[in-house]
Amino acid sequence: MLFAPARFRASLANLREHRFVTFAVLTDTIGAGLTLPLTIVYFTITTDVPLAVIGVLSTVASLVALPIGLVGGLLEQAYDDVDYISAHAYYEEEGDLSSFLASGVNMDHFIDTVTTAADHVKAHKKSDKRIDISFDEWNVWSLSKWNEQQKTFELQDWPVAPRLLEDVYTVADAVVVGGLLITLLRHADRVASASLAQLVNVIGPIMTEPGGPAWRQTTFFPFSLTSRLANGTSLQVKASGDTVDGGKHGEVPVVDSAATVEDGKAAVFLVNRHQTETTTVTIDLAGLQVDGDVRAEGVWDDDVHAVNDLANRERVGLRTNDTVRRDGDTITIELPPVSWTAVSIG
Repeated sequence: MLFAPARFRASLANLREHRFVTFAVLTDTIGAGLTLPLTIVYFTITTDVPLAVIGVLSTVASLVALPIGLVGGLLEQAYDDVDYISAHAYYEEEGDLSSFLASGVNMDHFIDTVTTAADHVKAHKKSDKRIDISFDEWNVWSLSKWNEQQKTFELQDWPVAPRLLEDVYTVADAVVVGGLLITLLRHADRVASASLAQLVNVIGPIMTEPGGPAWRQTTFFPFSLTSRLANGTSLQVKASGDTVDGGKHGEVPVVDSAATVEDGKAAVFLVNRHQTETTTVTIDLAGLQVDGDVRAEGVWDDDVHAVNDLANRERVGLRTNDTVRRDGDTITIELPPVSWTAVSIG
């Protein structure tokens, strides 16, 4: 004869006391499966949480998951007709530099979440097709400032050809743009295209003045240099090091990195998120078979809010990092605080 443990007998008695709930759950099982009843039985047996609380928590979990099911359902229906999922992401400082410098962490999570959802549907459909991401819009954008500006325009008094969204970008903005480029490079296996929005004047890396000059904003430099150096294959960088407070993103790596290689040449892209300390980075090139000169350029400044504007169009630009050294397959470099750096080899 088998005896159920005392705890289990008490739990079964407790369920009998709630026979109406038990009957409702069993009825629901006909259409929804055993997940809910087994969850209720498990927590009733293993915890002292009241049955009513277990029910409420189960309902809340289902409500939280509901949007995922809706999106997944739509993607499942359209899966065979979809090649890319369109993604948009904009970031601004909002008075929190720590969180702002860790914007790439948010973009990492965004990309991983979207691709995981797509791969889940792929597995469920047993499909050989893979859906990738088209990052149709991304940039640093002072959205909150724009929201305040547009409130000043009454519909009947809307000006003719007003200046709109002409953000003036800082050194910190340039470092974040460089960091987002690093994230996009790191996910090159799933991000098929990535369009910086926009290009001129409207949240653009290039500014113009009617009847006057054109000049490069701070964000121009990491975008331009990355587009020139990032060629061939994006490598999986195995990085280790210290962490720093990333504000609302929690603890994040002090240094973020990506690397590419092609035809005996390589490029390594680095961001130092620390706001006050220089960080020494060691790069191991073993196995890459890249030779030639090593050069390091980047964007940093003692004033992280320095800008290029009409009055001073060349205040910020690319700077050479003379600390870079190569010894065989090992490269060392010191990264200034709040900096973006590109190291080219060969």
